[in-house]
Amino acid sequence: MKYAREALDLNPSHDGSNNDYGWALCNDKRFEEAEYYLLRAMEMNPIGRKGYEGLMPFLYMAMANSNKSLEWCNILYDRGSHSRYNGWRAAIYVHLRDFENARIFLTKFREERPEVKTIEDYKKVAPSICKDYLIEGLSPIWDH
Repeated sequence: MKYAREALDLNPSHDGSNNDYGWALCNDKRFEEAEYYLLRAMEMNPIGRKGYEGLMPFLYMAMANSNKSLEWCNILYDRGSHSRYNGWRAAIYVHLRDFENARIFLTKFREERPEVKTIEDYKKVAPSICKDYLIEGLSPIWDH
């Protein structure tokens, strides 16, 4: 945190310093503050912003902002599909109380990731920043 803040203080107009400081704030679970710096980094570098966008679903899941999480998951999935997005969307849809879509995405995830058989297996692959959110979302539908 200290070095990320120092880098930002030295060059507040540098998109990378804003991004790094934003993620340092995430490590301290200061998500609302982090959002400001992460969005600022993307605004500062519209050409390179895609390099920063990949972590936005993590931020919004950590903030329990399901609508924003889903928005970013869909954007990133459209750019390059990956099984992780289906698992995340399953959890997000449970939080949004849309169990039908949640089950559809969980089925897709499990077809693409047959080695993840149980919720305990999923806990081993879930990103730590938003693991609680994901497990809370997936637990009600995992075995049903």
